[in-house]
Parts: sequence; C-alpha cells; structure tokens
Amino acid sequence: MGICAYAQYRSSAPWVLGLAFWTLLALAQPLLAAGSADIALAAAARSGDEAAAAKAIALGVALDRAGWNGDTPLMTAARAGHTRIVQMLLARKARTDLRNADGDTAVLVAARACAGGAERALLQAGAASGEVDIAGASPLMLSADRCAEAALQPLLASAAQLNLQDTVGRTALWRAIDNHNPIAVSALLKAGADPQIAPPGRQGPLWHAIETGKGDLVALLLEHGASIAKPDKSGDTPLMLAAARGDEEIVARLLKSGFDPNAQNRLGTTALMLAASANHKAVIKELLAIQSNTGLRDGRKETASDIAKAAGDADTMRLLP
Repeated sequence: MGICAYAQYRSSAPWVLGLAFWTLLALAQPLLAAGSADIALAAAARSGDEAAAAKAIALGVALDRAGWNGDTPLMTAARAGHTRIVQMLLARKARTDLRNADGDTAVLVAARACAGGAERALLQAGAASGEVDIAGASPLMLSADRCAEAALQPLLASAAQLNLQDTVGRTALWRAIDNHNPIAVSALLKAGADPQIAPPGRQGPLWHAIETGKGDLVALLLEHGASIAKPDKSGDTPLMLAAARGDEEIVARLLKSGFDPNAQNRLGTTALMLAASANHKAVIKELLAIQSNTGLRDGRKETASDIAKAAGDADTMRLLP
C-alpha cells in the first residue's frame, strides 16, 4: 500500500467503523427490545403487575419463553397465584402443556402453590387435570397435601381422577392423611374418593390414620363409609393398634363404630391385654366400660390381669380383677 493510499485509509477508518457500529445497533434494536419485553413479562408475571404484563404481551413477546428454572410466564403467574395474568396469557394462547426443570406443567405448579383461581383458569382453558409429575402425582394429589378447599374445588369439579395412585401407590386421600389435612380428607370423601385404596402391602386409609394417631381423620373416614379394616398378618385389629398406642380418643371411636373388643390376634392377645401391658389406664377404662371379657387368656395362658401384674403398675392392677 502506498503512502497516499494508507493515509486515505487512516482518514476514512473512523467513519467506516462508526457506520458499522450504528448499523449493527439498528439491527440489534428489535432483538434488544424483544429481550427487554421478555424480561418485563417475566417480572410482571412474578409481581402481578397486570398493566406491565399487558404492555409486554402487546409488544408480541414469545409467551412461552422459559427462564433459568424452565418456568414460562404462565407458570410464574400460576405459582404466584396471579389469576388475571394467567387469564391474559391463556387468551393469547400460551401453552399449558410445557414442563419446567422439575417436570411440572402450569397446572401442577398452580396445584403445588394452592392457587385455586389459577387452577380454575388453566382447567377451563383445556389443561388436563390428569397430568402427573415425575413422581406420578396429579394436581389433585398435590393440592391434597396441604391446600384448603378453595384450591381443591376446581380440581374436584373438573372430574379429576379421585382414586389415581402415584408411583408408590398413594391416592390423594392417602396423601391428605399423611399430611394431616382434614379439610382435604373431608372434601375428597364427599366427592366420592374410595376410602379403601392403599399402597401395595399396606392396610387401608382407616388403619393408616389410626397408626399415625389422627383421631379426627379416623372420625371422618368412619363417617364416610370406611369399612372395619381386616386384621394385619399378625391378626392385630385397628382397635388393638390404638389400644397399644394408648390412644383413648381413637379407641372410643372404634368401639362406638362396632369394633370387637374381644378379638384376639394369632398370639391370643386382646386390646385389653395390650393396654394393660403398657399401663394405658384411660384405654383400659374405655374397654371395661363396654364389658370387655377380662377372663380371656393369650397363648401363654395369661389374662389381662396377669399381664398387668407383670407390668407392675399398682393403679393398673386395681383396675383389672
């Protein structure tokens, strides 16, 4: 390159670079605007700012663009319970079938968050109430874990599968018992949930409520037709289990519901004997009040009185002849 040509190049280079910069900036403006609108929509979905959400949507942003956690704006709004924004996104055909990094769809996200209004809007827009997460849990199961009736009702009204079981065999009813959610237990039973279904190898929901000491749930299950559970493989009945635990409230409910106080397991043990061995005096009184047979003997030929003497509690011994 000659001296003159080089000088001409040096003098024109800034102008050329400037032109290139402004050209690239002009080309990037739509992308920057779109990115800014995407961010604005995600923020509005999170905060519940309906005006900002409407403005971002009007700019034509990609409604289904996911964030770092895989949440779309629809999922973000559903998680936060911002029903109006959920409705706005659905009106623009935001997809309900996408899944985030946890494998949840928008309706599963709403169910976890107990967002009843968002659930209703999603279901009305065609989201499936039978969708399940990676553990096989449906929206109804997730709501039954800890939600109040307002979050359960949209799912119950949508003919959700009441007796669907997750990957370990738990129904929505079983999970509600697990998490001691009496509101969910009552709503599910009223809707027709089967009170007999249990995970493989487990006794029914009634037994489960007894073994975890949830007397209020025992009452609800009995009121809604839970049958008297069969003895377990050892021949123990729910009444025996409650007596051994010393749960006076549950023992009283079971006796009132017709459980046999004189049933014996494979070792010949009765509920009265189990209560006597653990010095559960209140339970002993309940059992004696309905004239439990104190003369029955177990496999070692011992009566409840003999067992009480072996336990060594003077007050318990005085209760039993």
